[in-house]
Amino acid sequence: MIQPYGTNIVTAEGKQWQFHVRITAPPFNEANNHLNWSETLRQAQSLSDSWGKWGSRDLRLDIYSITLNIISCAGFGIRQDCSSDTIVNHDQVPEGYEFSFLQAITAVVRYIVPILLLPTNVLLWTPLRKGARAYIEFERYMRVLINTEKEKIEANADYENRDSKGNLLTAMLKVSASEASNANKGDGGSRKTTFNDNEVLGNAFMFFLAGYDTTANSMIYGCVCLALYDDLQDRVVEEIDRVWDEAEKEGRKELDYDNDYPKLEYTLCFMYEILRAFPVVIHLTKMCWNPQPIVWRTGKESDSVPHVLPAQCRMYLNTTGTHYNTKYWSDPYKIDPDRWMNESHGPTSGARKSGPVKGSFIGFSEGARACLGWKFAQVEYLVFFAVMLRQYRIRLKGNVPKSEVEKQIFLRCAGDITLSPFDNVKLALDKRS
Repeated sequence: MIQPYGTNIVTAEGKQWQFHVRITAPPFNEANNHLNWSETLRQAQSLSDSWGKWGSRDLRLDIYSITLNIISCAGFGIRQDCSSDTIVNHDQVPEGYEFSFLQAITAVVRYIVPILLLPTNVLLWTPLRKGARAYIEFERYMRVLINTEKEKIEANADYENRDSKGNLLTAMLKVSASEASNANKGDGGSRKTTFNDNEVLGNAFMFFLAGYDTTANSMIYGCVCLALYDDLQDRVVEEIDRVWDEAEKEGRKELDYDNDYPKLEYTLCFMYEILRAFPVVIHLTKMCWNPQPIVWRTGKESDSVPHVLPAQCRMYLNTTGTHYNTKYWSDPYKIDPDRWMNESHGPTSGARKSGPVKGSFIGFSEGARACLGWKFAQVEYLVFFAVMLRQYRIRLKGNVPKSEVEKQIFLRCAGDITLSPFDNVKLALDKRS
């Protein structure tokens, strides 16, 4: 289902997956983390400034907008405010197109389920034609972008995108070109060494699909919980204020990745607690390549039944069931970031956490095939809240009882591919004094 351009890092298995990860993993590096940090800071500050002038039209829509802009820059090297002489200018629709680049991406997200389930030529003859056209034009934009970046890399192996150094697409193309160069020197053996254009496009599409909707929905759940629980918001704000104050004492007007990312410990624990309570990907798929013995426990420790999963068996892991298992998580319906702060699995300079027992938290999957973009998500999440909560507090809009909102987020859900709260939970921002 999630391979519209062929096999990608998510759908590949075995040696094919090893080939894909060899090219897609290296771009998730410190250069990309720095780019992600600076772009999220820029976008969040711009959004905060607009709130100060006109207020928030809709916090949910604002979050979707900012995360789209961030993945466009840190993922594809396209800034929202790029100049008008480029084919991917977000404000103008080039001749021969119906959508701008960002309009196309937005529509692809909106119609993603029918796009993945139905042939494009079928969608074109349905009321979902807009989604099909956006999908076609997104591919056109991406192929132009891929070819442009490839030509620049072929001309200069050290080429970096001037406006978005470290973006995932350019980095992936450089790794692919480097693998091909090494193979030509006799280092590649008989294995496949480089991506073709469809493989580049397929993996870039997965970077976008996995890095946009998931982060946005997790941010929205975070905002709802901050609005619900004042003591939680107080703790997060206290840490954020301290980090900003320390930066100002050092003569810095902005937070930076190297100095401030490791300091946002409680905010990071808050993020992990939101991902535990509201896992945006509610089930994960794994493949057994060899017979795998497991023990099924039906209740008491003595009531265990051994099983052997056969080779080539595909399994689906219940993320929600895992994250609410009282064997590992006491009072799982309580939003408690402090559960992540103890010594056994506390934050270590923003390192990825695994929960009290390995496998008890699978918000970023687990094992060799854990999410490549886990740190990308952490950086974006922390910067967004560090900017927003420095200037604003979040509250529930209207007179809806908190107990009703809790029912909405814990017992109901929306979303097409990833978990999201219903849009009837309304939030408001109050400027801090």
